[in-house]
Amino acid sequence: MMSLTSTGLGIGTTSPESKLHIEGLAPTIILHDTDTSISNGQSYGAIQWHTADTSMPGTNDIGAEIKAIDTAGYGDRAAILFSTAEDATALTERMRIDSSGKVGIGTASPASPLNVKSNSSSSSDSGITITQNGGSNAIFKMGEKSTDGGRFHMYDGGTEKIAFYTDGTANHISAGNLGIGTTSPSVKLHINDNDVL
Repeated sequence: MMSLTSTGLGIGTTSPESKLHIEGLAPTIILHDTDTSISNGQSYGAIQWHTADTSMPGTNDIGAEIKAIDTAGYGDRAAILFSTAEDATALTERMRIDSSGKVGIGTASPASPLNVKSNSSSSSDSGITITQNGGSNAIFKMGEKSTDGGRFHMYDGGTEKIAFYTDGTANHISAGNLGIGTTSPSVKLHINDNDVL
């Protein structure tokens, strides 16, 4: 069943609610590339978002894209690339899911299930941030420190309480007591061990 109305094209429905409306039991959209000789890096197809807004600062009207590419050279392995454009001048890949299921953010070659590439040589915002449920305050940050080092931060009420740096810069715990060998520290640093150092 196909129906064309002033609203759009309906497939499986006579009352489309958008430009393209597909209705049915588990409907599927298939993009089938017909090239019989796939090469490594070749696109299988893509979905793109464009705009006709002439006030945009760039010269290209493209804003985003999701694309599948071959990663083996013989068609049985693919990656999905997620790209966006800044100032609508060109697309830049931001994230990909490779053929093994690894996710890379800022990297096209993820080495682990989730691989985030630092976007700065020394910033608490260069890697991963976890934000509180009820607002916009960060509660956890992990990033790069001093070119190829690491940094870890924990916050309470928007105030940093714990920080560790691999280069030893300003490591601190500024909330509560620290217990080693005890779950009930009674002083700033409480060590409970039968061995005497």
